[in-house]
Amino acid sequence: MEYLAVFERVVVPVVTAAVDDPVVRERVVDALRGPGVKLTFLAAAYAETAGLPLDVEPTVLTGAITRVYDDLFDHFGGPDLDNRLDSLFRTGDFAAANDVEAVFAGLYRAVRERVDPAALELLLGELLELQAYQVRSREQTDPSVGFSSVLDITRGKGGHGMVVLFGVATGPLHWRESALVRELGSVLQLLDDYEDMEPDRAAGVRTAVTLGGISLGGICAGLREVADGFGARFGRRRPMFTIVYAALWMSYLRRRFPRPGGRSPVARHPLSTLLLHPAPLASPDLRLSPRPARGKV
Repeated sequence: MEYLAVFERVVVPVVTAAVDDPVVRERVVDALRGPGVKLTFLAAAYAETAGLPLDVEPTVLTGAITRVYDDLFDHFGGPDLDNRLDSLFRTGDFAAANDVEAVFAGLYRAVRERVDPAALELLLGELLELQAYQVRSREQTDPSVGFSSVLDITRGKGGHGMVVLFGVATGPLHWRESALVRELGSVLQLLDDYEDMEPDRAAGVRTAVTLGGISLGGICAGLREVADGFGARFGRRRPMFTIVYAALWMSYLRRRFPRPGGRSPVARHPLSTLLLHPAPLASPDLRLSPRPARGKV
């Protein structure tokens, strides 16, 4: 499968350069493989539906970044993470506090090396909006946070994240496409929260799904509305919504028939990479120590 081969070619060397411990390195690669490949399939479906060429290498890298980005905020971010990430996005400067931060910075810089600077400049606004919502996502562990705030955070993270991904994949989007893609990302983020309802609830993370304000039926209705928008804009819905509805069915089946122990096996075969839930990066057995001696990476 092409996208798996690209992952091995462009993502694995970044992880190898950033992580010395072979056990941690293998864990990180396993965690990034699924998102890197799956999100590239999604971006490729958008590119074909919109009649645009796909830039595969930066798309695979960006897909992998999404896994690290969430875990930086939830588990691995060092001191003053927000300001250091803002500096990385604006200037490229970043002093990694641990190996996961070093992986994130390495992947981000690998994307920058492969995308036209003018296009990156146009995407910077979306990226900074995404960063603002990611910072706000910490509010979701506050028992007092309300449904409207949680929904706004969820939609903002998913929407701006999807515009960045597709913008890297095909070039910056026209404002009409941006609005459609932003809405698609918002609904897919709700679908992700639907699939993660039990672990989120157990961890005390408040989402629009755990608070009972969004159901699977509501998510399906949102996807139908976005599909109609794609049909009106591009004259067709496929293959974009072939992939989207496949993801919907897989989320439903994983919720309906959970694996014993709650963890999917590591996906290494092309088919299993698509079908299995991504391997988690964070776990009690993964310990990272600070790396001040390396300075900027």
